[in-house]
Formats: sequence, structure tokens, C-alpha cells
Amino acid sequence: MQSRIDLMVGKIRRRFALMVGLLGLLVVSSFFAMFIYLKSPINQEYFAKIKRGMTEVEVEAILGLASETHDMTPFNVFIGVKRPNGKSYAHRYVSDKWWNGRSMTIRVQFVEGGTVARANLDHTPGLLTEILRSLGIGGKDEVIPDE
Repeated sequence: MQSRIDLMVGKIRRRFALMVGLLGLLVVSSFFAMFIYLKSPINQEYFAKIKRGMTEVEVEAILGLASETHDMTPFNVFIGVKRPNGKSYAHRYVSDKWWNGRSMTIRVQFVEGGTVARANLDHTPGLLTEILRSLGIGGKDEVIPDE
């Protein structure tokens, strides 16, 4: 009788150890997956690398392929671009590209010639972002500074 109880207790302990091991593996793999997921190129660090005058190819080398592209050539829109000498020039606005991340979106406007005219980093308000902003901790949307 005693050996039968010992066998049952041993089985229960092995099952419990297996369940704890599987739970630990699940927790560790979840943190690893979240780390990889959060290391998206759509963040402040990669946005800071985008400069006026860069080509579309250079921007895509940093951020990857755009999530959305809007062709603006049919609308014949012109935008003013400030040059290093302080003067603004009108350039034909030809495309608008968006890179969407988990909590941020980078929007880059290209002018004729395929160079960057403007870029914005928009923080997509998720639940955590909204809580942080309500506490005064969250940041505001950013734009490429004038050179």
C-alpha cells in the first residue's frame, strides 16, 4: 500500500516539475520574443538617422520597405523646403511614405528628385502611451530639425 502511494506521489511531483519547467520556458520565450518585437526600426534612434536631402534608397536602407506609399504627383502640390543658407525653395511634392511600428509611425515626404523634404515621428497612442502621457511622462511628436 505504501509503495503504491509513493508511486502516485512521484508521478505527481514529476508532472508538477514538468509543468513548472514548461511555464518557465513559456515566460522566458515570451520575454525573448517581446525583446525582438520591440527592437523595431520604427523608433527614435532610427528616426534620428533620417536627414533632409537623403534619397528614398538611403531611407529604405535604414527603415526597410514602407508600410504605405502615397503618390502625390497627380495633385501638383509644392512645399517649401528650408535650405542650409536659410532660404526656402518650393519643391514639387511627389510622394509620402509611412513606416508603421508598434507604438510609432515615421512619415517621410519626398520631393521631385526623390529626396527627403520632411519627416515626422508620430507616437501611436497605445494604452501604455496614453497612461504615460496622462502622467506627463510621454513625449510629443517630433520633426527633423532645420539645419
